[in-house]
Amino acid sequence: MEPSSSTTSAPAIHAVDQWTTLMKTCFGHRIRAKQLGKPFSELWSTTPIPGPLLASIIFRSGASGVDPLISEYLEQILRVTTIDTSNILVALLANSRYALKKKAGSGSDTPMSHAFFEHVLSLLVRLVAAGERPKTAREARSVVRALGECLTACRAHEMVLLMQSVDGMQSPDPQVVTSFETLATLAIALLNNPTVKVDISDAWPQSSKEKLASACNDFAELITPWSHSQIGARLQMLAKAPPITTGKPEFSTAEIASAVNDLPIVNSRVGLYAYLNAALCARPLTDDMSLFNYLHAKYQNDTQSLVSDLTIASFDVLANALQQRRSPNHILCYRSFIANKLPMLIATLSGSFPPMTAQIAIQMALGRIDVHPFPPLSSDDDKTNNETLKKSRQEFVQACILFQLGNEQAFYSVMGEPPAPVSPRVIRYNRQSLAQQCFANVHRVEELARELESMNGNAGAISGALVDTVQHFYSSKDTMSLRTLCNILSRRLPLMDVIFQYSQPADLLSPLCSLLNEWTHDEDQSEFQPPYEEFASVLLLILATMHRYELTESEIGSFASDSFIIKLLNNFSTSMSVSALDDDQHKQFTKWVQGLYATDEQGETSGISDETMSHCPPQSFYLLVPTLFEQSVQACKLLVLNMNTLKGGLEFLLEPFLLPSLIGGLSWVTKHSWEDHGDTEILLQMLRKLLQPDSISGDAQAMHQTILGMIARPLAMSLQALQRRQPKRKDVVPLIDVLGPYVESQRSGKCSAAEINEWSTTADGGLRAVVRNTIRGLVRWSSQASINSLPYNYTHRNMIAALEILGADEVLAVMLDELKSQTLSGSGSAALEIATTIVCAPLPVPALSQANALMQFDQSAPAPVNQRRTLRQALQAQLGEPKALLSMGTERVEALVRLGRRVEAQLVIPPQMSMPMTNLDLHDMSMTSADMQMAGADIQITSADGSTTDPTTADQDFTAAMDQSLSMDTSNVNDPNAMSLDLSNNLFSGQDMSFDLTGASQQHGNGQMSNEDDIFAGLEMDLGGDDFDFSYGESESSNNSLRFDKDVWGGAGGQEMSHQRFAELLALTEPTESDKNFTTYSMYIGDGTGDGNDEPGQTDEHEQVASTCDTSSEQPDNDTHSVSSDSQCDEYDPGLGLDPDQPVQSIESSENTTDQPEAQDDTER
Repeated sequence: MEPSSSTTSAPAIHAVDQWTTLMKTCFGHRIRAKQLGKPFSELWSTTPIPGPLLASIIFRSGASGVDPLISEYLEQILRVTTIDTSNILVALLANSRYALKKKAGSGSDTPMSHAFFEHVLSLLVRLVAAGERPKTAREARSVVRALGECLTACRAHEMVLLMQSVDGMQSPDPQVVTSFETLATLAIALLNNPTVKVDISDAWPQSSKEKLASACNDFAELITPWSHSQIGARLQMLAKAPPITTGKPEFSTAEIASAVNDLPIVNSRVGLYAYLNAALCARPLTDDMSLFNYLHAKYQNDTQSLVSDLTIASFDVLANALQQRRSPNHILCYRSFIANKLPMLIATLSGSFPPMTAQIAIQMALGRIDVHPFPPLSSDDDKTNNETLKKSRQEFVQACILFQLGNEQAFYSVMGEPPAPVSPRVIRYNRQSLAQQCFANVHRVEELARELESMNGNAGAISGALVDTVQHFYSSKDTMSLRTLCNILSRRLPLMDVIFQYSQPADLLSPLCSLLNEWTHDEDQSEFQPPYEEFASVLLLILATMHRYELTESEIGSFASDSFIIKLLNNFSTSMSVSALDDDQHKQFTKWVQGLYATDEQGETSGISDETMSHCPPQSFYLLVPTLFEQSVQACKLLVLNMNTLKGGLEFLLEPFLLPSLIGGLSWVTKHSWEDHGDTEILLQMLRKLLQPDSISGDAQAMHQTILGMIARPLAMSLQALQRRQPKRKDVVPLIDVLGPYVESQRSGKCSAAEINEWSTTADGGLRAVVRNTIRGLVRWSSQASINSLPYNYTHRNMIAALEILGADEVLAVMLDELKSQTLSGSGSAALEIATTIVCAPLPVPALSQANALMQFDQSAPAPVNQRRTLRQALQAQLGEPKALLSMGTERVEALVRLGRRVEAQLVIPPQMSMPMTNLDLHDMSMTSADMQMAGADIQITSADGSTTDPTTADQDFTAAMDQSLSMDTSNVNDPNAMSLDLSNNLFSGQDMSFDLTGASQQHGNGQMSNEDDIFAGLEMDLGGDDFDFSYGESESSNNSLRFDKDVWGGAGGQEMSHQRFAELLALTEPTESDKNFTTYSMYIGDGTGDGNDEPGQTDEHEQVASTCDTSSEQPDNDTHSVSSDSQCDEYDPGLGLDPDQPVQSIESSENTTDQPEAQDDTER
């Protein structure tokens, strides 16, 4: 643009010509900037021109494209002349497409490219971040003012384009996004500069601060939807903090979280190793939907790594169980998972893989599996362990071949050994076919139960068929067949470890519980012992299964509180006062006393007659058992009942049709105090009779062993307490020895007393040290897994123990400390994966009851939940307290936010997982076409294991609550409902807010955090029931003497116990999105060299060369836009209103040509 002759003197034009000639010559000869220091200095001393004009000449003199010499020359000019960064920023804006031109006709020049705009901004960012600029308070004031005007102009320009677009939803140009992110970075760097902060705090009026804050907020709102980084959120946070704002800033959790950058995501065998350990350490928690959701969230579309890591981790878990010397029943569970569950999972997933993907991934895994990790010469056990691993690999390969996941030759070629002969050839079972066989012949169940122990790939079909058979017999009320089936499963209780890999406990137990609740007792039937025997078999399987896994009421189904099974579980060991019995109960109780203990003239008991059972349904009998035991002991104590008669009567309880009554009776003995009653000798003789019967039938013996497994641990502890009180007794130890083989019969995840003592005495912190060492050891193994094939000795039971003893909040605190430490040492990604896995470890509470309780889906009948807080709830609670976050150290906040963000991503439910079942029979997987139909919110998917799962049940309590905490969307930052923080300890006092843009990466070198990754990057943070409980303990009646009931024996007595449960709900509300109102903007820009007292329209003497505002009514050209449609002047209103100078509209040299490259026209965007 030609300078106006009316406003520009000849010397000024001559000066412009000299600088233009010099710059063109330098660019033309490609002279390096370091050679131009003296020429620039000399020419500036004799022929100075306004800084924005000089910067403009440099912009226009460079070669086409982003010339690297431009940034070199600008730096050299800053060194040897008196121009500053504000001049460069003003010139950049004035020459860009974001400035209003003087005349509409002047838009013939090609606009500055976005790449060039971003290139110059990057130079300014580097200078400010390095602390080289600004040097003075005057420069600081000028450059921040220019920054505010630049932010406003860029946003106004984009808003015009947005409103002019047809649909209002145009996608931004990636180059525009990059350049705007760089501009936001410059704003952050400047607002964190100490010189700038002091100047704003001391010299800026409140109105200017508010305008600057508004400009930053508006620009941040513009770029936040475009950008994948947190740059917009950081800018908004700075705009809300001192010195720009006064008072106490209010930050939401989402704002704080958005300022934390993620670490690189790592998916390794270690993460899956920890997850599978948690899933298999107690009751198997491996239902298909949970596994699929976990794997999908973790691996996304990396199917090859998914299959390979899952296979290797499964063998790692088995090797870990072997090195821990776990029992054969536990090893059976791990081996069955590898040989039966794992191939089915891969086959299910392979339907969505490209051809041959599954085979290739399995080959990769087989090549990395070491079946000789144990030293072969160390011991016979290690040699056996290696053989077990080798055999398991063989079984896995054969199962993969059965599921058509690859060919035999391909697998064995990788293994380096010839195919093993398989005789006879395994036939793949069909679940529906097996179920039909069982329906027709219940004895087929016996054969299938034996086959469950086989590792041939058919366990899924067999397990599903057994569950279907139970449900079928319940529907048809075939109690005789159910008795046979339940007896088979009770004798092979460890096989439940295999069945529950494919189904939920409620799938098997709920029909059985319903059968007992609905049991009909016909007093007119001819025989009563067979129905009692059928009832006993069903009840024993229910109670034995619940005891083995310590299942809660909610895990076996939903039943009314007055149903038989719930009353029995809540009062299993509780006796009642005979006077408290109603008339029917009193009559029934009297009949049972007479039947058990009535004798003839020869002293022989007459036995349990049909008359005794005809008036007492089985449900009533089992509820009376504790009272019957209590009254029997009291009668014997008062010599009303002879000891031999007592023993004779107890023999009837060893018959199969009454045998489960020992569970309630021995539970009463366990909780009965050995002191203050004077009945110790009577109780010990009762125990000797019941624990070591003189003779017992074969069927009854199997049931008796199952019952001993249920009562052994608490009863042994009770007897040990008696032995300690009376060490001279010789008749207690033999009873303890009888119980010894049955003590370790549970798979509940609970730790033994020896383990607790060992972990509690760990050096440097006890259980806290155990948690810390666990994470540390897994991280170390993750870096050495390719070298050391023997897995890290890990058990999830120590985490369960820590949670029960220390509580979730304390365990989380230890995890965060270790996560912070590992991040600083360069292993943050691996530690984050492991911590995420521990938090997301499958929980023993079923998903449906957990979701109902925490999210209250079913308000009419909320399921009871564990009173203890889980790690997920503790994490959610900490992330829901912004004030607490701001009071933490920066590294700890980053660890907390990263963990919460990763947990949220891991627990997210895929909207609809597409898993074609091309390789599987849907009946084998318990999937029918009807099962797969999705009907609104009531969708139910029957998964590969036969379980029915509601997709709403998978941890929505956490993900829903975390949406506000970790959302990357900062549209809610102006939410009036945001939490107001009391920063009484003066978090942002003075100049403490700082976002330094320098620093090294956390993941490299010495592990120091990059300030870009730092949440506050320079911010100083120094702010000022008794549900079927066999555990040993004294009941409420333990301190009271037994009273004799005269109506039956000649005396009365009894006690009642109470049971109370409660649950707490912690949830965060979903943030409301702030309205975004498009407003018109006008802008006034100056060169930043004013004296601080200028008014709009006034100019300093050295700015006279620059063109002035033209009051022409012509509209701007097509390349620039005034937001106001009725604008008659291209002059902007004052922007920040701080120290305004003469506006620079479009600074041009005396030549109208430009060498700037063509850029995409805005209207095309």
